[in-house]
Amino acid sequence: MAAIDYGCGTGLLTLALRPAVQRITGVDSSSAMLAKLQEKLQATGVTDVDTRLLDLEVQPPPDDMAADLIVSAMTLHHIADISKLLHAFHQWLRPGGYLALADLDAEDGAFHQDATGVHHFGVDRSWLTAQLSGMGLHDVDAITAHVVERPDAAGAPRRYPVFLVSGHRGT
Repeated sequence: MAAIDYGCGTGLLTLALRPAVQRITGVDSSSAMLAKLQEKLQATGVTDVDTRLLDLEVQPPPDDMAADLIVSAMTLHHIADISKLLHAFHQWLRPGGYLALADLDAEDGAFHQDATGVHHFGVDRSWLTAQLSGMGLHDVDAITAHVVERPDAAGAPRRYPVFLVSGHRGT
């Protein structure tokens, strides 16, 4: 199984998934983040992880990418045109492949102390599931995968649900 982790950052999810797939490509728009991932790979001698600098906000989706699994964690709310990104994922997803996207549920903007680079205050999971179903993905489902707890401006604890939306492309 070939996998893509879009918005991989320093590779936490990339490296966690690595043992379960044959090859994984960590994709990010930040060369600094990819450099950190490369340092981790070199330090551990890992050779079955590729990295790719790609910003779909300003670059067209390359035709040479294909995967059986595409994942992305906490990236969607940083993307201005999420629909454009989803179409790229659909283009890259091989028949029978799986897509798994985790992100913040829509919220009021309190999650980020600094909203630089934040285009959406979370994502509406119902909208996302409808988009993926509309693109022809099957068995699209959404669950709450995690809850981040942080203090609000007054110091009181506040909970931010993180969803996981998944589906697969027909054969």
